[in-house]
Amino acid sequence: EILPYESTKDAMLDELTYFCKVVFEGVTTEEAIQDSDCKIVGCRWVNCNKGVITQRPPAEMIWACQFFIGMAVGSKYVGVTWRELRRVVLAGVANGVLLASLSAVFILVVSSLAIAPALDAFLAFLPGGQGEMVVLAIIAGADLTYVVLHHILRIALVVMLAPVLLLRLR
Repeated sequence: EILPYESTKDAMLDELTYFCKVVFEGVTTEEAIQDSDCKIVGCRWVNCNKGVITQRPPAEMIWACQFFIGMAVGSKYVGVTWRELRRVVLAGVANGVLLASLSAVFILVVSSLAIAPALDAFLAFLPGGQGEMVVLAIIAGADLTYVVLHHILRIALVVMLAPVLLLRLR
């Protein structure tokens, strides 16, 4: 069961202790993988690559990251007029409804055929940024590999097929 730390301080102290152990004593890949108290932060990236994650990052750290990402995105809209905002928001809502409808079809098909659990299918096919979906998957306890793989595949398909589609539409 994936459980958050009691506090951010506990997580940071534990990671600092492990980091010092790695720096001064050295830890092999096998030792890092066998470590039963692994996290996905700090120098335990080997564990992430091997799928041995047993705990999620502290909730406070996830909240802080989301707050600062929101501030960075929001600061880009300084100087936008209400007319521009209304036009872009309406286009975004229309796009969101279209993508959500298409996603709902895929989510229902995958869930009803028992290809994947409903939560995993929901996060994998939901439109949105890969980083945001990974954070949601970590918080919800979904299968990260399944969610990330679908988002990477979606991005690759868009990058490869968009130029072809644009040439055909011209």
